[in-house]
Amino acid sequence: MSAAGVQRVLLKPEPSTWHALAAQAWAAKSADATAFRTQLGLPTDRPIIMTGHQPGFFHPGILAKYIAAHELAKRIQGCAAAVVVDHDAEGATTIETPSRDANGTLSTVTLDCTAAPDHSSDPLPIVAEAVHAARQYFSQASGTPAERAESANASLLSPWFTAQSFNAGEILQTDLGTSLINRMAADPLAVAHAYNDALREHPGTGIRPLRINERNPEQTELPLWWISSTGTRQPVDAHEIATPPCEACLAPRALLLTAILRLAGCELFIHGTGGGVYDRASASWFHSWLGRELAPMVVASADVTLPIEAPGANLEEIASAAWTAHRAKHDPAQLRDISSATAKRALAQEIARSTDKESRLQKYTQMHALLAQYRLDHTEELTDLEEKAVHLRGQVRRARIAGRRDWPAVLHGHAALDALAGEIAHRLARAPVPADVSCE
Repeated sequence: MSAAGVQRVLLKPEPSTWHALAAQAWAAKSADATAFRTQLGLPTDRPIIMTGHQPGFFHPGILAKYIAAHELAKRIQGCAAAVVVDHDAEGATTIETPSRDANGTLSTVTLDCTAAPDHSSDPLPIVAEAVHAARQYFSQASGTPAERAESANASLLSPWFTAQSFNAGEILQTDLGTSLINRMAADPLAVAHAYNDALREHPGTGIRPLRINERNPEQTELPLWWISSTGTRQPVDAHEIATPPCEACLAPRALLLTAILRLAGCELFIHGTGGGVYDRASASWFHSWLGRELAPMVVASADVTLPIEAPGANLEEIASAAWTAHRAKHDPAQLRDISSATAKRALAQEIARSTDKESRLQKYTQMHALLAQYRLDHTEELTDLEEKAVHLRGQVRRARIAGRRDWPAVLHGHAALDALAGEIAHRLARAPVPADVSCE
């Protein structure tokens, strides 16, 4: 039986410091903040704790960010806000769910809310009701498929968080977004060099540097995407700003997206583990390029598993069984066939001592003929060993499916998500709220 429920909650740095981080940022919020937040429909009279993700049915590790934003905002009388990365909506309408194949073996199936249910691969009974609810909420929502998935996910998870959402596509349409685009277009080398320097300063982000053309700066790449009407994206060169491709719109890349939001949109940005790595470069980039400081960022994540029964084998058992099955095909001693083992060893020694090519080839052929006969004589035993290795490998695959931490959060029961929210709230509650953290 796979261990189920909350396995781990990650909050970095120590969550008792988050209140003070937000208070300091609120006291030092930038001059751009009021206009920027107003244009995005965000409040201007209280601190904002922000997070975000692509639209769709995200897993509990992502949910942990939203719960943390909700709980911290509630404690400091602030507002929890969430950016929907609407230009990255691939797979938004799909739900990965555990199932069993025609043989009854635990497997994974991907369901699409835009398609009719396919009962040839039904989800496991423990998540069937949740999948049905997700489909219902999706069918009742309005907007594009991605917007409907986002709405369904937020509705199903509303017992654990509320956040004021806005689309990433709106950010570049603000006065601040427009001014930054104009500055990039006016001096593409400055922004690109600062961007690449920040990536070198913070290795391991997984983000590639911008392409720089010193001889023709207009052909220098900017930290933006062109998003086509079909959702495909392509890099943006400086000279293209004035003449965009047909029916394409601009969207910020990851570093620019969170850098703008940390510059003027929030007092604290809560990342997952991935964002907590790549966004280290944002502060260095904006400090070098613009001489501006960003609001702090923190990390929240969690491992939560479903109560799926799956007998598992450990990696040592797998390695041992695989080695034994392989070795037994080539070493008769593994099956205690002493006669064949002795004969093979003698032939191997003769091959090693021989200096005559023809003689070595003859002995080599004799040895393989001996092994072929040995395998024929022990077919049943060798088959049993191979089947055992295959069975154990299958157990590991099934155990990995059962122990996955990235099943959609909407598939988890209320008890597990209550426990997740309770743990995050408890750890945030350890710190006193600074007196100057809110406007009240």
